[in-house]
Amino acid sequence: MKITGQTGFLGLLGYPVHHTASPAMQNAGFAALGLNWVYLPLQVCPENLKTAVEGLRALGAKGANVTVPHKQSVIQYLDGLTSEAELIGAVNTLFWDTGNRLIGHNTDGEGFLEAVDEDLKMSLKNKKMCLFGAGGAGSAVAVQAVLAGLDQIVVTDIDKDKLDSLCERLQRAGQCRVSACFPGDKESTDALEFSDIVVDATGTGLDNSKKPCFETSRLNEHVAVMDLVYNPPETVLMREAHVQGCKVVNGLGMLWGQGVRAFERWTGKEAPREIMRFALEKQVYGSIRHDKP
Repeated sequence: MKITGQTGFLGLLGYPVHHTASPAMQNAGFAALGLNWVYLPLQVCPENLKTAVEGLRALGAKGANVTVPHKQSVIQYLDGLTSEAELIGAVNTLFWDTGNRLIGHNTDGEGFLEAVDEDLKMSLKNKKMCLFGAGGAGSAVAVQAVLAGLDQIVVTDIDKDKLDSLCERLQRAGQCRVSACFPGDKESTDALEFSDIVVDATGTGLDNSKKPCFETSRLNEHVAVMDLVYNPPETVLMREAHVQGCKVVNGLGMLWGQGVRAFERWTGKEAPREIMRFALEKQVYGSIRHDKP
């Protein structure tokens, strides 16, 4: 694109950000709609986060994304949060409201629902979920799933404080039966068999030398399995779940979905969804995957 004196900018605040595929996706979207905007990765050390947010205000940024490790700590520097972000307890998207206030939102959960709909071809209404990982990504997935009408969720994590906090927020989010477990607990293991969908939000799949965080032999073929890791494109969990006959997907659809929702929040326009997914897959995998469900 051609940078001019009228080019608007957005950025991704994170540390590190060298691995991000979001610029390729967002810039492809802007170009498709003829928007003179550019999206940049902005590496921000934790101690410089406040200054970076002030810089967004001073420089007239059109908006921003926020990624690890800033999704929770950035909240104190904002003017407000959407109701979804309050329930999740973290933000990944910053936008300006009509009063020129910088508002924090979270599109991660919306991205998860996009992936469930697009890649798994299912609805979560009245379904049962088993979720591993109560951190930022897991919280977004859980809250949005409950808001979408989930009937029951079993959340497993090694951190009791995270579990207690998330379960309390889920109780506020909607009418859903919520259970908290530690890894290896009988309730968690049993949930693998009766759940409609199992989600791994622990990041274990980033390392293909590690075993999955639960016993995949307990999975039934009717269970859908999503690993939020998108690179490598097929994790150990996905391979083992496939052997069990499960339908499996990685986290690329969620990454795409959250980016699409952020794009629409910033621009007020319908995102060129397929163009953005094409750019994302090309950036991450070097080509378009033909094994997409």
